[in-house]
Amino acid sequence: MNSTRRKILFLVCMYQCIYFSNCQRLQLNNPKDPKSASYLLQQSFDRLMTNNRASSGVVTATNEATASENVPSSLTVTASRTSRSVLGYTESVSLTASESSATIYYTSDGSSPSSNSTKYTQPLFPSKDFVGKTLKVVAVSASGVVGTITELNYFYPVLRTEQNVCYDNATNVVTCNSVTHAGQDGLVQAGKSQSYNGPISHTTYPSDIYTFDNNTGLTWQTCINGRSGLSCTGSDASATWASAQTNCSALDTNNAGAGYAGVTGWRLPTMKELFTLLRQESSANSISTANFPAPQPSYALTSTLYPPDTANSIYMIGFINQVATNNTKGTAQAYRCVSGPSLPASSFTDTGSGYLTDSTSGLSWTKCFPGETLPNCSGAATSQVWSTAISYCSNLSLGGKTWRLPNANELVGLIDPSAASAPYIKNASLFSPNLNGKTIYSSSTFVNGCCVNSVVGLTTTTGTIDNSISKVTSYYTLCVSGP
Repeated sequence: MNSTRRKILFLVCMYQCIYFSNCQRLQLNNPKDPKSASYLLQQSFDRLMTNNRASSGVVTATNEATASENVPSSLTVTASRTSRSVLGYTESVSLTASESSATIYYTSDGSSPSSNSTKYTQPLFPSKDFVGKTLKVVAVSASGVVGTITELNYFYPVLRTEQNVCYDNATNVVTCNSVTHAGQDGLVQAGKSQSYNGPISHTTYPSDIYTFDNNTGLTWQTCINGRSGLSCTGSDASATWASAQTNCSALDTNNAGAGYAGVTGWRLPTMKELFTLLRQESSANSISTANFPAPQPSYALTSTLYPPDTANSIYMIGFINQVATNNTKGTAQAYRCVSGPSLPASSFTDTGSGYLTDSTSGLSWTKCFPGETLPNCSGAATSQVWSTAISYCSNLSLGGKTWRLPNANELVGLIDPSAASAPYIKNASLFSPNLNGKTIYSSSTFVNGCCVNSVVGLTTTTGTIDNSISKVTSYYTLCVSGP
Protein backbone atom coordinates (compact mmCIF):
# COMPACT_ATOMS: atom_id res chain seq x y z
CA MET A 1 0.00 0.00 0.00
CA ASN A 2 1.55 3.30 -1.02
CA SER A 3 1.91 6.34 1.23
CA THR A 4 -1.06 8.27 -0.18
CA ARG A 5 -3.49 5.36 0.26
CA ARG A 6 -2.32 4.83 3.84
CA LYS A 7 -2.94 8.52 4.60
CA ILE A 8 -6.44 8.42 3.10
CA LEU A 9 -7.29 5.28 5.12
CA PHE A 10 -6.07 7.04 8.25
CA LEU A 11 -8.36 9.98 7.54
CA VAL A 12 -11.37 7.71 7.10
CA CYS A 13 -10.67 6.05 10.44
CA MET A 14 -10.19 9.42 12.12
CA TYR A 15 -13.50 10.62 10.68
CA GLN A 16 -15.29 7.59 12.15
CA CYS A 17 -13.75 8.23 15.54
CA ILE A 18 -14.89 11.82 15.48
CA TYR A 19 -18.35 10.95 14.26
CA PHE A 20 -19.12 8.09 16.64
CA SER A 21 -17.28 9.29 19.76
CA ASN A 22 -19.13 9.62 23.07
CA CYS A 23 -18.60 13.36 22.90
CA GLN A 24 -21.37 15.58 21.61
CA ARG A 25 -21.96 14.78 17.95
CA LEU A 26 -20.44 17.37 15.62
CA GLN A 27 -22.57 19.00 12.96
CA LEU A 28 -21.77 17.58 9.51
CA ASN A 29 -23.58 20.07 7.29
CA ASN A 30 -21.52 23.20 7.95
CA PRO A 31 -18.09 23.01 6.28
CA LYS A 32 -17.41 26.63 7.33
CA ASP A 33 -17.76 25.80 11.05
CA PRO A 34 -14.34 24.96 12.56
CA LYS A 35 -16.16 22.65 15.01
CA SER A 36 -17.77 20.73 12.18
CA ALA A 37 -16.47 17.27 11.29
CA SER A 38 -16.72 18.08 7.60
CA TYR A 39 -14.53 21.15 8.17
CA LEU A 40 -11.88 19.15 10.04
CA LEU A 41 -11.93 16.39 7.45
CA GLN A 42 -11.57 18.81 4.52
CA GLN A 43 -8.66 20.63 6.21
CA SER A 44 -6.85 17.37 6.82
CA PHE A 45 -7.44 16.19 3.27
CA ASP A 46 -6.15 19.48 1.79
CA ARG A 47 -2.97 19.25 3.86
CA LEU A 48 -2.45 15.65 2.79
CA MET A 49 -2.78 16.46 -0.93
CA THR A 50 -0.58 19.57 -0.71
CA ASN A 51 2.19 17.63 1.02
CA ASN A 52 1.87 14.81 -1.48
CA ARG A 53 2.23 17.20 -4.47
CA ALA A 54 5.26 18.90 -2.94
CA SER A 55 6.97 15.58 -2.23
CA SER A 56 6.39 14.38 -5.80
CA GLY A 57 7.89 17.57 -7.34
CA VAL A 58 5.15 17.59 -10.01
CA VAL A 59 2.85 20.56 -10.72
CA THR A 60 -0.07 19.47 -12.88
CA ALA A 61 -2.48 21.84 -14.63
CA THR A 62 -4.96 21.37 -11.74
CA ASN A 63 -2.25 21.84 -9.15
CA GLU A 64 -1.00 24.97 -10.95
CA ALA A 65 -4.36 26.64 -10.48
CA THR A 66 -4.41 25.65 -6.78
CA ALA A 67 -0.90 26.94 -6.29
CA SER A 68 -1.76 30.25 -7.97
CA GLU A 69 -4.75 30.72 -5.68
CA ASN A 70 -2.57 30.29 -2.58
CA VAL A 71 0.54 32.04 -3.87
CA PRO A 72 1.77 34.91 -1.71
CA SER A 73 1.29 38.30 -3.35
CA SER A 74 5.07 38.79 -3.28
CA LEU A 75 5.66 36.16 -6.00
CA THR A 76 5.36 38.44 -9.00
CA VAL A 77 7.29 39.47 -12.09
CA THR A 78 8.11 43.08 -12.89
CA ALA A 79 9.32 44.41 -16.24
CA SER A 80 11.86 47.16 -16.73
CA ARG A 81 9.55 48.78 -19.31
CA THR A 82 5.92 49.63 -18.68
CA SER A 83 3.48 47.54 -20.69
CA ARG A 84 2.21 49.30 -23.83
CA SER A 85 5.47 51.18 -24.24
CA VAL A 86 6.80 51.88 -27.73
CA LEU A 87 10.25 50.35 -28.10
CA GLY A 88 12.87 50.69 -30.80
CA TYR A 89 14.57 47.67 -32.32
CA THR A 90 17.56 47.95 -29.97
CA GLU A 91 15.57 48.58 -26.79
CA SER A 92 15.22 45.65 -24.41
CA VAL A 93 12.97 44.58 -21.55
CA SER A 94 14.38 42.93 -18.42
CA LEU A 95 12.20 40.75 -16.19
CA THR A 96 12.70 40.38 -12.44
CA ALA A 97 11.02 37.96 -10.03
CA SER A 98 10.25 39.28 -6.57
CA GLU A 99 11.65 36.06 -5.13
CA SER A 100 15.32 35.83 -6.11
CA SER A 101 15.35 32.03 -6.26
CA ALA A 102 12.32 31.87 -8.56
CA THR A 103 12.60 31.08 -12.27
CA ILE A 104 10.74 33.15 -14.86
CA TYR A 105 9.00 31.57 -17.85
CA TYR A 106 7.22 33.25 -20.75
CA THR A 107 5.11 32.65 -23.85
CA SER A 108 4.27 34.79 -26.88
CA ASP A 109 1.69 32.55 -28.59
CA GLY A 110 -1.28 33.35 -26.37
CA SER A 111 -0.90 30.30 -24.12
CA SER A 112 -0.43 30.51 -20.36
CA PRO A 113 3.19 30.10 -19.24
CA SER A 114 4.32 27.25 -17.01
CA SER A 115 7.55 25.52 -16.09
CA ASN A 116 7.40 23.86 -19.51
CA SER A 117 7.49 27.23 -21.32
CA THR A 118 10.55 29.17 -22.50
CA LYS A 119 12.81 30.05 -19.59
CA TYR A 120 13.78 33.70 -19.28
CA THR A 121 17.58 33.96 -19.24
CA GLN A 122 18.39 37.34 -20.80
CA PRO A 123 16.71 40.64 -21.77
CA LEU A 124 14.00 40.44 -24.42
CA PHE A 125 13.77 42.65 -27.52
CA PRO A 126 10.04 43.03 -28.29
CA SER A 127 10.42 45.08 -31.49
CA LYS A 128 12.91 42.54 -32.80
CA ASP A 129 11.33 39.23 -31.78
CA PHE A 130 7.76 39.78 -30.57
CA VAL A 131 6.13 42.41 -32.80
CA GLY A 132 2.35 42.43 -32.37
CA LYS A 133 2.44 39.69 -29.74
CA THR A 134 1.41 39.55 -26.10
CA LEU A 135 4.11 38.36 -23.71
CA LYS A 136 2.78 36.32 -20.79
CA VAL A 137 5.26 35.89 -17.95
CA VAL A 138 5.19 34.01 -14.67
CA ALA A 139 7.54 33.19 -11.81
CA VAL A 140 7.84 29.67 -10.40
CA SER A 141 9.42 29.26 -6.98
CA ALA A 142 12.07 26.69 -6.16
CA SER A 143 9.39 24.58 -4.45
CA GLY A 144 7.17 24.62 -7.54
CA VAL A 145 4.72 27.32 -6.48
CA VAL A 146 3.43 29.19 -9.54
CA GLY A 147 2.95 32.94 -9.30
CA THR A 148 0.43 35.20 -10.95
CA ILE A 149 0.63 35.53 -14.73
CA THR A 150 1.44 39.02 -16.01
CA GLU A 151 0.65 40.13 -19.57
CA LEU A 152 2.90 42.62 -21.37
CA ASN A 153 2.37 44.37 -24.70
CA TYR A 154 5.00 46.44 -26.50
CA PHE A 155 4.68 48.27 -29.78
CA TYR A 156 6.84 48.85 -32.83
CA PRO A 157 7.63 52.53 -33.28
CA VAL A 158 5.96 54.89 -35.69
CA LEU A 159 8.54 57.64 -35.98
CA ARG A 160 7.97 61.32 -35.44
CA THR A 161 7.86 63.45 -38.53
CA GLU A 162 10.17 65.83 -36.61
CA GLN A 163 7.86 68.72 -37.45
CA ASN A 164 8.27 70.85 -34.34
CA VAL A 165 6.66 74.19 -35.17
CA CYS A 166 3.11 75.29 -35.94
CA TYR A 167 1.74 77.02 -39.02
CA ASP A 168 -1.05 79.33 -40.00
CA ASN A 169 -3.07 78.77 -43.15
CA ALA A 170 -0.46 80.61 -45.21
CA THR A 171 2.23 78.16 -43.99
CA ASN A 172 3.89 80.88 -41.94
CA VAL A 173 5.68 79.61 -38.85
CA VAL A 174 3.90 80.73 -35.70
CA THR A 175 4.34 80.01 -32.01
CA CYS A 176 2.46 76.86 -31.08
CA ASN A 177 -0.58 77.53 -28.94
CA SER A 178 -2.25 74.61 -27.20
CA VAL A 179 -5.69 75.99 -28.05
CA THR A 180 -5.24 77.68 -31.42
CA HIS A 181 -3.07 74.91 -32.85
CA ALA A 182 -4.47 71.91 -30.98
CA GLY A 183 -3.97 68.78 -33.07
CA GLN A 184 -1.28 70.18 -35.38
CA ASP A 185 1.67 67.83 -35.89
CA GLY A 186 4.16 70.43 -34.67
CA LEU A 187 2.34 70.72 -31.35
CA VAL A 188 1.45 67.06 -30.78
CA GLN A 189 4.76 65.57 -32.04
CA ALA A 190 3.41 62.03 -31.84
CA GLY A 191 5.76 59.10 -32.34
CA LYS A 192 9.28 58.11 -31.41
CA SER A 193 12.13 60.46 -32.27
CA GLN A 194 14.56 59.44 -35.00
CA SER A 195 17.72 57.86 -33.56
CA TYR A 196 20.82 56.95 -35.55
CA ASN A 197 24.44 55.95 -35.03
CA GLY A 198 26.57 57.28 -37.84
CA PRO A 199 28.08 58.02 -40.13
CA ILE A 200 30.50 55.26 -39.14
CA SER A 201 33.65 54.20 -40.94
CA HIS A 202 33.97 50.42 -40.56
CA THR A 203 37.03 49.50 -38.50
CA THR A 204 38.18 46.76 -40.89
CA TYR A 205 36.87 48.29 -44.12
CA PRO A 206 37.33 52.03 -43.48
CA SER A 207 36.07 53.13 -46.90
CA ASP A 208 32.69 51.57 -46.13
CA ILE A 209 30.53 54.23 -44.48
CA TYR A 210 27.21 53.32 -42.88
CA THR A 211 24.51 54.66 -40.57
CA PHE A 212 22.52 52.44 -38.19
CA ASP A 213 18.89 53.16 -37.29
CA ASN A 214 18.26 52.31 -33.62
CA ASN A 215 14.48 52.31 -34.09
CA THR A 216 14.19 49.98 -37.07
CA GLY A 217 17.41 47.96 -36.86
CA LEU A 218 18.23 48.92 -40.46
CA THR A 219 21.80 49.54 -41.62
CA TRP A 220 21.97 52.18 -44.33
CA GLN A 221 24.63 53.22 -46.75
CA THR A 222 25.26 56.70 -45.43
CA CYS A 223 25.91 58.12 -48.87
CA ILE A 224 23.81 58.11 -51.98
CA ASN A 225 25.36 55.83 -54.60
CA GLY A 226 28.28 57.64 -56.25
CA ARG A 227 29.34 59.56 -53.13
CA SER A 228 31.97 58.45 -50.61
CA GLY A 229 33.69 59.24 -47.33
CA LEU A 230 32.29 60.42 -44.02
CA SER A 231 31.17 63.65 -45.67
CA CYS A 232 29.69 61.91 -48.73
CA THR A 233 31.72 63.89 -51.23
CA GLY A 234 31.31 63.44 -54.97
CA SER A 235 28.10 63.35 -56.98
CA ASP A 236 25.05 61.13 -57.21
CA ALA A 237 25.16 58.20 -59.63
CA SER A 238 21.71 57.25 -60.90
CA ALA A 239 20.42 53.89 -62.09
CA THR A 240 17.24 52.30 -63.32
CA TRP A 241 15.14 50.26 -60.92
CA ALA A 242 16.51 46.91 -62.13
CA SER A 243 20.14 48.07 -62.13
CA ALA A 244 19.86 49.60 -58.67
CA GLN A 245 18.56 46.31 -57.26
CA THR A 246 21.42 44.43 -58.88
CA ASN A 247 23.99 46.92 -57.58
CA CYS A 248 22.66 46.73 -54.03
CA SER A 249 22.69 42.92 -54.03
CA ALA A 250 26.27 42.98 -55.32
CA LEU A 251 27.40 44.70 -52.13
CA ASP A 252 27.19 41.28 -50.45
CA THR A 253 30.26 40.21 -52.43
CA ASN A 254 32.40 43.12 -51.23
CA ASN A 255 35.38 42.50 -48.98
CA ALA A 256 35.87 38.89 -50.10
CA GLY A 257 32.27 38.00 -49.33
CA ALA A 258 32.10 39.69 -45.93
CA GLY A 259 29.82 42.30 -47.48
CA TYR A 260 29.88 46.07 -47.54
CA ALA A 261 30.81 47.28 -44.03
CA GLY A 262 31.00 43.62 -42.99
CA VAL A 263 27.25 43.24 -43.52
CA THR A 264 25.34 41.12 -46.03
CA GLY A 265 21.71 41.16 -47.12
CA TRP A 266 22.00 44.46 -48.99
CA ARG A 267 19.00 45.48 -51.08
CA LEU A 268 17.11 48.43 -52.47
CA PRO A 269 14.85 49.76 -49.68
CA THR A 270 11.08 49.51 -49.74
CA MET A 271 8.92 52.60 -49.95
CA LYS A 272 8.12 52.49 -46.24
CA GLU A 273 11.75 51.90 -45.25
CA LEU A 274 13.00 54.90 -47.21
CA PHE A 275 10.13 57.04 -45.95
CA THR A 276 11.37 56.54 -42.36
CA LEU A 277 14.37 58.74 -43.20
CA LEU A 278 12.21 61.73 -44.15
CA ARG A 279 11.72 64.70 -41.87
CA GLN A 280 8.69 66.97 -42.33
CA GLU A 281 10.79 69.74 -40.83
CA SER A 282 11.70 72.04 -43.69
CA SER A 283 12.56 71.84 -47.36
CA ALA A 284 16.23 72.26 -46.42
CA ASN A 285 16.15 69.51 -43.78
CA SER A 286 14.26 66.57 -45.25
CA ILE A 287 16.70 64.12 -43.63
CA SER A 288 18.95 64.10 -40.56
CA THR A 289 22.00 65.81 -42.05
CA ALA A 290 24.13 64.88 -39.03
CA ASN A 291 23.70 61.20 -39.91
CA PHE A 292 23.30 61.48 -43.68
CA PRO A 293 25.54 64.37 -44.77
CA ALA A 294 25.66 66.10 -48.16
CA PRO A 295 22.70 67.32 -50.20
CA GLN A 296 20.06 64.69 -50.83
CA PRO A 297 18.70 63.91 -54.29
CA SER A 298 15.34 65.29 -55.32
CA TYR A 299 13.99 61.74 -55.55
CA ALA A 300 15.35 58.29 -54.65
CA LEU A 301 14.35 54.84 -55.85
CA THR A 302 12.59 52.19 -53.81
CA SER A 303 12.05 48.49 -54.50
CA THR A 304 8.27 48.73 -54.08
CA LEU A 305 6.04 48.37 -57.12
CA TYR A 306 3.50 51.13 -57.64
CA PRO A 307 0.19 49.25 -57.15
CA PRO A 308 -1.93 50.91 -59.87
CA ASP A 309 0.72 49.95 -62.47
CA THR A 310 2.98 47.18 -61.16
CA ALA A 311 4.13 46.26 -64.66
CA ASN A 312 5.78 49.58 -65.37
CA SER A 313 6.08 51.76 -62.28
CA ILE A 314 7.64 51.89 -58.83
CA TYR A 315 7.48 54.15 -55.79
CA MET A 316 10.10 56.80 -55.25
CA ILE A 317 10.58 59.07 -52.25
CA GLY A 318 10.87 62.82 -52.68
CA PHE A 319 13.55 64.38 -50.51
CA ILE A 320 12.74 67.68 -52.14
CA ASN A 321 9.08 67.56 -51.13
CA GLN A 322 8.68 64.79 -48.48
CA VAL A 323 6.31 62.60 -50.51
CA ALA A 324 5.88 59.02 -51.68
CA THR A 325 5.12 59.21 -55.38
CA ASN A 326 5.81 57.12 -58.49
CA ASN A 327 7.93 56.89 -61.63
CA THR A 328 8.61 54.36 -64.36
CA LYS A 329 11.00 51.47 -63.78
CA GLY A 330 13.20 52.56 -66.67
CA THR A 331 13.83 56.08 -65.41
CA ALA A 332 17.27 56.46 -63.83
CA GLN A 333 17.16 57.87 -60.29
CA ALA A 334 19.49 58.23 -57.34
CA TYR A 335 19.45 55.49 -54.69
CA ARG A 336 21.03 54.21 -51.48
CA CYS A 337 21.06 50.60 -50.26
CA VAL A 338 19.93 49.11 -46.98
CA SER A 339 20.39 45.90 -45.00
CA GLY A 340 18.45 44.50 -42.08
CA PRO A 341 15.02 43.33 -40.94
CA SER A 342 11.91 44.15 -42.94
CA LEU A 343 9.53 46.62 -41.37
CA PRO A 344 6.51 44.85 -39.86
CA ALA A 345 3.14 45.49 -41.47
CA SER A 346 0.15 46.92 -39.65
CA SER A 347 -2.35 44.35 -38.37
CA PHE A 348 -5.84 45.71 -37.74
CA THR A 349 -8.66 44.25 -35.66
CA ASP A 350 -12.19 45.63 -35.53
CA THR A 351 -13.08 46.20 -31.88
CA GLY A 352 -16.79 46.42 -32.66
CA SER A 353 -16.84 49.79 -30.91
CA GLY A 354 -16.36 52.06 -33.89
CA TYR A 355 -12.61 51.82 -34.20
CA LEU A 356 -9.82 49.46 -35.23
CA THR A 357 -6.68 48.58 -33.30
CA ASP A 358 -3.26 47.91 -34.79
CA SER A 359 -1.39 45.30 -32.76
CA THR A 360 1.90 46.31 -34.41
CA SER A 361 1.97 50.02 -33.56
CA GLY A 362 -0.59 50.14 -30.75
CA LEU A 363 -2.53 52.83 -32.63
CA SER A 364 -6.32 52.90 -32.85
CA TRP A 365 -8.11 54.23 -35.95
CA THR A 366 -11.67 55.32 -36.51
CA LYS A 367 -13.27 53.04 -39.09
CA CYS A 368 -15.81 55.51 -40.46
CA PHE A 369 -15.59 58.97 -41.99
CA PRO A 370 -17.50 61.89 -40.49
CA GLY A 371 -21.12 61.73 -41.63
CA GLU A 372 -21.21 57.92 -41.68
CA THR A 373 -23.11 55.88 -39.13
CA LEU A 374 -21.78 53.01 -37.04
CA PRO A 375 -21.47 50.07 -37.03
CA ASN A 376 -21.22 49.60 -40.81
CA CYS A 377 -20.33 53.16 -41.86
CA SER A 378 -23.63 53.60 -43.66
CA GLY A 379 -24.65 56.93 -45.10
CA ALA A 380 -22.66 59.57 -46.96
CA ALA A 381 -19.14 60.51 -45.90
CA THR A 382 -18.70 64.22 -45.20
CA SER A 383 -15.60 66.10 -46.32
CA GLN A 384 -14.26 69.11 -44.45
CA VAL A 385 -11.46 71.66 -44.48
CA TRP A 386 -8.26 71.01 -42.53
CA SER A 387 -9.04 73.15 -39.48
CA THR A 388 -12.42 71.45 -39.12
CA ALA A 389 -10.80 68.02 -39.50
CA ILE A 390 -8.37 68.81 -36.67
CA SER A 391 -11.22 70.00 -34.43
CA TYR A 392 -13.37 66.99 -35.31
CA CYS A 393 -10.71 64.52 -34.18
CA SER A 394 -9.66 66.53 -31.12
CA ASN A 395 -13.27 66.66 -29.90
CA LEU A 396 -14.24 63.11 -30.84
CA SER A 397 -15.72 61.03 -28.00
CA LEU A 398 -15.29 57.37 -28.84
CA GLY A 399 -14.22 54.42 -26.71
CA GLY A 400 -12.93 56.63 -23.91
CA LYS A 401 -9.86 57.48 -26.00
CA THR A 402 -8.14 60.75 -26.86
CA TRP A 403 -8.26 61.25 -30.62
CA ARG A 404 -6.28 63.42 -33.03
CA LEU A 405 -5.64 63.87 -36.73
CA PRO A 406 -2.85 61.44 -37.81
CA ASN A 407 0.54 62.74 -38.89
CA ALA A 408 2.15 61.89 -42.23
CA ASN A 409 4.12 58.91 -40.90
CA GLU A 410 1.02 57.40 -39.33
CA LEU A 411 -0.82 57.68 -42.66
CA VAL A 412 2.03 55.83 -44.42
CA GLY A 413 1.37 52.90 -42.09
CA LEU A 414 -2.08 52.51 -43.65
CA ILE A 415 -0.75 51.92 -47.17
CA ASP A 416 -0.75 48.37 -48.54
CA PRO A 417 1.17 48.28 -51.85
CA SER A 418 0.43 44.56 -52.18
CA ALA A 419 -3.34 45.06 -52.37
CA ALA A 420 -4.79 43.67 -55.59
CA SER A 421 -6.92 46.74 -56.23
CA ALA A 422 -7.77 50.15 -54.84
CA PRO A 423 -8.12 51.30 -52.16
CA TYR A 424 -4.48 50.44 -51.42
CA ILE A 425 -5.01 50.36 -47.68
CA LYS A 426 -4.14 47.59 -45.23
CA ASN A 427 -7.24 45.59 -44.20
CA ALA A 428 -9.36 48.02 -46.24
CA SER A 429 -12.50 45.92 -45.74
CA LEU A 430 -12.47 46.77 -42.03
CA PHE A 431 -12.75 50.49 -42.76
CA SER A 432 -15.57 52.41 -44.41
CA PRO A 433 -16.90 50.88 -47.64
CA ASN A 434 -16.48 54.38 -49.07
CA LEU A 435 -12.70 54.37 -48.55
CA ASN A 436 -11.78 54.25 -52.22
CA GLY A 437 -11.38 57.51 -54.11
CA LYS A 438 -10.67 59.53 -50.99
CA THR A 439 -7.85 61.88 -50.05
CA ILE A 440 -7.23 61.79 -46.30
CA TYR A 441 -5.78 64.69 -44.34
CA SER A 442 -2.72 64.46 -42.10
CA SER A 443 -1.87 66.90 -39.32
CA SER A 444 1.51 67.59 -40.98
CA THR A 445 1.85 70.88 -42.82
CA PHE A 446 3.72 70.69 -46.14
CA VAL A 447 6.77 72.83 -45.42
CA ASN A 448 8.20 73.35 -48.91
CA GLY A 449 7.99 77.03 -49.78
CA CYS A 450 6.56 76.30 -53.22
CA CYS A 451 3.10 75.44 -52.00
CA VAL A 452 1.68 77.54 -49.20
CA ASN A 453 -1.49 76.61 -47.42
CA SER A 454 -0.97 72.86 -47.99
CA VAL A 455 -0.69 69.73 -45.89
CA VAL A 456 0.52 66.19 -46.52
CA GLY A 457 -2.22 63.68 -47.31
CA LEU A 458 -2.92 60.11 -48.42
CA THR A 459 -4.68 59.29 -51.68
CA THR A 460 -6.33 55.89 -51.29
CA THR A 461 -6.83 55.32 -55.03
CA THR A 462 -3.07 55.36 -55.68
CA GLY A 463 -1.56 54.60 -52.27
CA THR A 464 0.59 57.72 -52.46
CA ILE A 465 1.55 60.42 -49.98
CA ASP A 466 0.92 63.79 -51.60
CA ASN A 467 1.89 67.33 -50.69
CA SER A 468 -0.57 69.52 -52.55
CA ILE A 469 -3.53 69.02 -50.22
CA SER A 470 -5.00 72.46 -49.65
CA LYS A 471 -5.95 73.38 -46.11
CA VAL A 472 -9.02 75.22 -47.35
CA THR A 473 -10.33 72.55 -49.73
CA SER A 474 -12.58 69.88 -48.24
CA TYR A 475 -11.06 66.39 -47.94
CA TYR A 476 -11.73 63.39 -45.73
CA THR A 477 -10.84 62.51 -42.17
CA LEU A 478 -9.80 59.44 -40.21
CA CYS A 479 -8.75 59.94 -36.60
CA VAL A 480 -6.06 58.14 -34.63
CA SER A 481 -5.40 57.50 -30.94
CA GLY A 482 -2.49 56.17 -28.94
CA PRO A 483 -0.51 54.21 -28.38
